[in-house]
Amino acid sequence: MRFTFLGTGTSHGIPMIGCSCSVCSSEDPKNKRRRCSLYVVAEEQHIVIDTPPDF
Repeated sequence: MRFTFLGTGTSHGIPMIGCSCSVCSSEDPKNKRRRCSLYVVAEEQHIVIDTPPDF
């Protein structure tokens, strides 16, 4: 079984629109994160788990 994290930010992603905190205003690419999601491969099955903002 293989897990790939496609996003590790908040449910809205980082940076958040209108936020001026140090992380959201950072120019460091490591601070640009997508919404939380996971891709799982288990034998012949491929599964994507997504957490939208309204979850």
